[in-house]
This record gives sequence, C-alpha cells and structure tokens, in this order.
Amino acid sequence: MEASMIRTRRIFVWLFAVLLLGPPMPAQTPPLYERELAGKKLFLQRCSICHMPPLNTPEDPDPKPYGPKLNGFVRDQASEDRARQAILNGTTRMPGFQYGLTKEQIETIIGYLKVFQ
Repeated sequence: MEASMIRTRRIFVWLFAVLLLGPPMPAQTPPLYERELAGKKLFLQRCSICHMPPLNTPEDPDPKPYGPKLNGFVRDQASEDRARQAILNGTTRMPGFQYGLTKEQIETIIGYLKVFQ
C-alpha cells in the first residue's frame, strides 16, 4: 500500500478514536471545569491532529506527532504569552489562527493547556 494512503488511514483511525474515546490522558488528571472543557474541545478540533501522536500501528509502534507535544508547555506567564503568540501568528511549521479563532477561544485553549499534563 502506498505510504500516503497508510498515513491517511492512520489519521482517520486516530481521529475516530479521539472523537469516540477522547485523547489519551494520564491515569490521574485533575477535574476540568467548564472553561477548560471548552478549551479541550477546541484543542481536539484544531490542535490535536499535529500535537498529539497518531495511534500505534504495526508499521510504526512508536509514532511521533508532527508538532511538539504540549503537555506541560504552559507553566508560567512567559510560556502562556509564547503560546498565545504562536496560536495567533503561527510559527515556521504552524499556521496562525488569528482569523480562525476568536481571542476568547484562544484563551480557553490556553486555559486547557495550563492543566494539560
């Protein structure tokens, strides 16, 4: 099977699993409040395709995400500001979302990233 077809199939399987089961999370996570749950929903819709690893497959038992993993990324005000700027303006590998997300939506994603360990 062609490599691009395999990758496409992996993405669809991974998206289905995330939508059905939620993202893979550590065994003990703090409870999420309403705003953090809204941030999690936006994260899954907009960010998880690149920032969460695809499902394990026989071809690749240890898959890596396209973008960096973001668990523990937002720790203080400086990292929060960096995340905000990256989401708004993008980076060399990431598109900016200044036209696709409102400032409030970006703040809810950052709120979720603060507790996403």
